[in-house]
Amino acid sequence: MEAKYRNTNLDLLKALSVFLVIVAHFGQDCPLFVRSIAPLAVPIFMILSFYFFYQKISTVDLKKRICRLFVPLIGWGAIYFIIYYLLSGKVTIYDFLWQITTGHSPQLNPSMWFSNNLIILTIVLFVIFKKLNKYFWSIMLCLLFSSYFLEYSGISYELFSDLRYELKYPLGRLIEMIPFMVTGIVLARYNVFNHLKWILIPLWLILFYLDGRYFSILTPNGFGYSGIKILSLSVLSILIFASIPQSKGELNKILSLVGRNTLGIYCIHRLVDVFLYPYFFVKGDMSYCFLVYLVSYLICFGISKIPLQYVRMLVK
Repeated sequence: MEAKYRNTNLDLLKALSVFLVIVAHFGQDCPLFVRSIAPLAVPIFMILSFYFFYQKISTVDLKKRICRLFVPLIGWGAIYFIIYYLLSGKVTIYDFLWQITTGHSPQLNPSMWFSNNLIILTIVLFVIFKKLNKYFWSIMLCLLFSSYFLEYSGISYELFSDLRYELKYPLGRLIEMIPFMVTGIVLARYNVFNHLKWILIPLWLILFYLDGRYFSILTPNGFGYSGIKILSLSVLSILIFASIPQSKGELNKILSLVGRNTLGIYCIHRLVDVFLYPYFFVKGDMSYCFLVYLVSYLICFGISKIPLQYVRMLVK
C-alpha cells in the first residue's frame, strides 16, 4: 500500500459538507445552488471515511474501530431519547431500539442511518481484506457493479420501498453507499491525491458530461443517493479540494480541528435545531443554518475537551 497522505483541505471539505447536511435538513429558504449541491455531502463523507480507513486497514484493531462507530450511534440515541421524552413524553422504548439498531427512527434522529451503514460496510470491508485478500479487488468490482445493477434495474427500490420507515432507508441506502466505499478505497490505494489528481479532474469532467449527454435515459430508482452522477460530482469535489494548495501554520491547525468535529456536528445538529427553532422568526435561510452549525460546533468542541474517553468519542 502507498504511504499515508493527509490533505487538510479535506478537513475543510468535511466541514463544508456537514454544513450542507444542515442545509438539506433545515435550509428550505437557502439559495437554489446551495440546496442543489447539498445531496453531495453524505457521499463525500462516505468516500472520505473509507479513504482514511483503508490507509490504515492493515494495522487497525477492528474492535476498537467498531467501538468508535457504535458509541455515537448508541450514545446519541440515548441522548435524543431522554431529551425528547422529557420535552414531549411521546417517544417510546421502541423508538430508541429502532434508533440504535437502524439509526433511522423518525421520532428521534433519522440521520444516524449513516452510522449504521458505516458500521456494516466497515465490517464487510475488514473481513474481505483479512480473509479474502487474494480476491479483494475482484470482490470490490463485483460489489460496485452489483450495486449499480440493483439501483438502475429498480430491484433495490422494489425490495425495500414497502418496508417500514425505520428499515427501508437504511437498507436501501446501504446498497447506494457501496460505490462510495469502493471509490474511497481506490483513492487511498493509488494515492490519487498525491499523484493523479490533475489527470483525474478532466477525466471526471468528461465522465460527468457523458453521463448527462448519453446515459441520462437510465434513471436509477433509489433512496436519495443512487446513480453515477452523484458519485461523479462527489469525487470531482474531493479532487478539486485536494488540488488546492494547502494552508500553513495556524490556519492549518484550525482546519484540522474543525474537520475532527464533523461527526459530532452531524450527530447533534437536529437537537440544536429543536432548541433554536422556537426563538427565530426567520427559519430555513443561510443565517439560520450557519447558526445551527456554529452552536453544534461549539457544543462538540466543549464535549471533546471532557477528559472521559467514551464521552469524547461522541464527537470525534
